[in-house]
Amino acid sequence: MALIDDVRTSLRIKSMAYDDDINIYIQSCLYDLERLNIVTTDTDSTEATVYTPEVKTAVIAYVKSQFGNGNEDKKKLWFETHEKLRLTMFLDKSKKKV
Repeated sequence: MALIDDVRTSLRIKSMAYDDDINIYIQSCLYDLERLNIVTTDTDSTEATVYTPEVKTAVIAYVKSQFGNGNEDKKKLWFETHEKLRLTMFLDKSKKKV
């Protein structure tokens, strides 16, 4: 399953109508993680691009914090979740690019 499919499922969206917006948030989050030298893909995978579970979770949390105009308190909690996970990956030497 592609990353956008996982994100769309977590947002409980069946339509592809918002894919452009979702992709912008996904790319923004991945850029931020890569900027911090965090490994985003599973290097042991033989498939094209497989993201690590931690990265998938961070991306989903980030997109949930940015997408839509829903409950601002929940969006803030999702952003805090993303930030904590991002910091954890940043501090974990096994998640850093060599």
